[in-house]
Amino acid sequence: MTGLLHVGTKQREQPVDVIWSALPPNASYREVAYSETYTYLPFVLARRAGDTRIRKLEDLDGKVLGVINDPGAFEVLEAAGVRWSANRDKPGGRIFLANLVAYSDQGRIHDCLAEGKVDAFCVDLPIYYWASSNPASPWFGKIEILPGNLASKLYYYSVAVAASPASVSLLKASIPLSGASD
Repeated sequence: MTGLLHVGTKQREQPVDVIWSALPPNASYREVAYSETYTYLPFVLARRAGDTRIRKLEDLDGKVLGVINDPGAFEVLEAAGVRWSANRDKPGGRIFLANLVAYSDQGRIHDCLAEGKVDAFCVDLPIYYWASSNPASPWFGKIEILPGNLASKLYYYSVAVAASPASVSLLKASIPLSGASD
């Protein structure tokens, strides 16, 4: 998504000015400037409703885990000792998944768990909260969030702009800047 700050989604389309989404600052995003954090929330584990096989992260050993496609999410899992094919040999592994499936499509991340394509799903709380707790949700009664926070600290988000002097005023207009100068 941060690439949209530099190129449009189609040929000859202008890049976006601001990304206001679930975006944790990350060094792997190139040429991006971030605002101060605007929210903090837990990174949670969700399961199919009533699936008592999964009560905690350790219960995922040998299972398929879905995860939001976010570099920060992979870092949280890796720090917790979760290993999958891409990091299987990294030291500190204690939970070895059969597979890790990253989802970017917000329309599919609930279905993949409810339909059993993954055994559990790791994501920031708001993405699954409404879906699992509101009777108007098509996933109500099908998925549930386990209590707790998988990360060592709360997950946090900021606004992003292209790292250029012309973008400074965009960040200042809504949220104070973090470590940037005029």
